[in-house]
Amino acid sequence: MSVCGTGASAHRLLKESTESIASIALRCGFVSASHLGSAYRNAFGRSPGEERRNVRPGTDSD
Repeated sequence: MSVCGTGASAHRLLKESTESIASIALRCGFVSASHLGSAYRNAFGRSPGEERRNVRPGTDSD
């Protein structure tokens, strides 16, 4: 598994992957899902869970 390193990569993985948010956070170089959540909210205006629910309504992936 490679490190993606950017919020944009996390954004893409949230939309295209069924991988857990915690796993995406670690894969993208964040120290935790909380760290990804803060950075993601600052960059995109919503949490990773909100993003995933927007892409796949009816899923609760947090």
